[in-house]
Amino acid sequence: MSNKSSFTIDVFDYVNQEEDVEEYGERLYLDVKRLVNDITTGLENHPSYKDHLIEVFGVKRWDYDY
Repeated sequence: MSNKSSFTIDVFDYVNQEEDVEEYGERLYLDVKRLVNDITTGLENHPSYKDHLIEVFGVKRWDYDY
């Protein structure tokens, strides 16, 4: 990416803790789908990249539970 600029992402906006620790243990859940959507939106709204085709790779299956 030759026209680099940046925007900041707080990773803890995409991390949820298990509420029922006694039953499931201490767990963290990463909301990767929302993270990728926020990155994609940021690129789509960036003046240098708004006309680019954005492809997401590395995840074989998304769970759309919401």
